[in-house]
Amino acid sequence: MKGKYCIITVGLFMSLKGKTQSTYLQLEDNARHYAQKRLHEMSVYNHTAIWPLSVADSTLKALHHERPALCDGFFKEPYLNKSDKFKFLVLPLGGFNYEKYAGDSDTAVSDVSAGFMAVANYSDKLTVAGDFLGTKGTVSPFMIRRFDTLEIMPGFGLRYNGTPGKLYYENWNASVSYSPNKFINVQLGKGKNFWGYGYRSLFLSDNASNYPFAKFTTTFWRIKYISMVAQLKDIRGAYGNAANYINKYATFHLLSWNITKRLNINIFESVVWQAKDTLQNRQLDINYLNPVIFFRPVEYSLGSSDNSILGLGVQFKLNSNMSVYGQGLLDEFVLAQIKADSGWWANKYALQIGFKAFEPFKLKGFYFQTEYNAIRPFTYSHGSIYQNYAHFNQPLAHPMGANSRDWVTVVQYRYKWITVSNKLVIGNYGTDTSGLNYGGNLYQSYKSRAREYHNYIGQGLNNNLFYNKFGVELLLIKQNNLKLELAYTLRKLSNSQVSQTTNFLSLGISANLYNRYNDY
Repeated sequence: MKGKYCIITVGLFMSLKGKTQSTYLQLEDNARHYAQKRLHEMSVYNHTAIWPLSVADSTLKALHHERPALCDGFFKEPYLNKSDKFKFLVLPLGGFNYEKYAGDSDTAVSDVSAGFMAVANYSDKLTVAGDFLGTKGTVSPFMIRRFDTLEIMPGFGLRYNGTPGKLYYENWNASVSYSPNKFINVQLGKGKNFWGYGYRSLFLSDNASNYPFAKFTTTFWRIKYISMVAQLKDIRGAYGNAANYINKYATFHLLSWNITKRLNINIFESVVWQAKDTLQNRQLDINYLNPVIFFRPVEYSLGSSDNSILGLGVQFKLNSNMSVYGQGLLDEFVLAQIKADSGWWANKYALQIGFKAFEPFKLKGFYFQTEYNAIRPFTYSHGSIYQNYAHFNQPLAHPMGANSRDWVTVVQYRYKWITVSNKLVIGNYGTDTSGLNYGGNLYQSYKSRAREYHNYIGQGLNNNLFYNKFGVELLLIKQNNLKLELAYTLRKLSNSQVSQTTNFLSLGISANLYNRYNDY
């Protein structure tokens, strides 16, 4: 019976049997959890806060064999051909999803998607990868309100309206990665990055749409260091016309240091600047391309007021299965104002603390993670809207932006290719009201702030969020993350003006490589 299901699945998705190795592991959460379980072992050489993560061929094969899938009989190796020099993979992406809504929105919606992924690796040094996914269908009234506010499909870029009530959107990613030796990797591409230990990241997450980037990574001793430059877009008011997008650039640095087998720290910095304004045409500022300097001295030397951010991340492994972690981010602050506890608007910072466990207390197949995030009003924002820490109408870090906090708990149980999971998000955030800027919207200049002092998280229109998703999924093919999923989701949002309850049952089969965040 198992073989029959696999034949049907492979036939439906027209899998092209070849062989390949992908240098970078997938960003999708469940695939990442499997990798983290192995990489969490006591070692001074693993850096698990950087995703997508490049791994050695031996590690890739071990991870592949440890993560069971229903159709492993057809896909025994991570690549499909047996050459030691040239390896490749071509597989389809896509699927079909159906959702039945109840509560404030009583309707049924569905979508269908199709695309492909391809990876080619030569001599374990050069990897060329790409994927495309186009999706067409209907969405719930709740999601339509979010799309109309953002003018995009969250996390995937532009959406195109077809017939009334339907839309189409597409997503493509591509990269070229070259490692001349075991110490250096250079990657050019269009895609996403996630830097952090937790479910959320206060530094850089895969929440926003993908973007073009150039990334240089060096690994030596117990240290991994990344320097990346990216081109970002402000699309407000362009109505999908790319000629009207406002270009901006960002440079990111991350130094990951395994001080001991248990203790890892991350030092993070970034700067965002507008490519062109009424005074100058800076474009890609070469002053920020030096990979080994701090941005603040450069910013001051240029006499500019670009948007610089600093961060510190820490992870301590209690044992080979459990760890505590956290992130602290500084946008701006004055110590005297913090000591005075005055709620000064420019004390802009964010904090994260969390705990995760892989098979705790020898409970085979279990995974547990819980974390708390808090972001002060006006954090990530800037006096010039074009220099905010955002891209394509979404924050580059936490999806709630600023003036927010949330508590996220994820519990999973895996048995062979079956995963049962529950994700709970309890959030609180403030939005603008009465035409006043209370610091939650990154696309508002902090110069228009409602007040100087007595600012606190949740100010403005105070919103309370409850989100819970319980799901069961069957992993069919791991290379393209093809899975069958049944889930029930309950979402409640309340404030002084409205109270909304949405619950829905979803069923689908899909092959997706990236996360979709609807839990905010």
